Amino acid sequence: MAMDLTAGPATGPAERRPEEQRPEEQRPEEKRLVWRCRRGMRELDVLLGRYLVQEYPTQPAPERAAFARLLEEEDPTLHRWLVGRVEPEDAGLRPLIARIRALAAAPPPGPVPGPVPGLGQAPDPGTSPP
Repeated sequence: MAMDLTAGPATGPAERRPEEQRPEEQRPEEKRLVWRCRRGMRELDVLLGRYLVQEYPTQPAPERAAFARLLEEEDPTLHRWLVGRVEPEDAGLRPLIARIRALAAAPPPGPVPGPVPGLGQAPDPGTSPP
């Protein structure tokens, strides 16, 4: 049974993506995967979470197993693999790493938010902070 992690706007608990569901609404497998994709590096959170939502639900069992093996690795190792500094010795992980890298290079789905007003700008000397 495939998990539906790609549901659109939610109308009920079963239609929400795992990261949008309250913990009591998620199935155990979904909870584990969402939790395991949360790493100590924000870059890894984004890369792994994007794969989990966009690709994982439609992948065959061997690639799902490879993803589980990938999540067993330490953050520095994952980071080196995903930014392309080093290739994994496990040949079974290479296609998965390539797919995650391709997702990182692709534009994100949906509208891209514009710049945050005031971010990266020097404060106006005539105003006080909020």
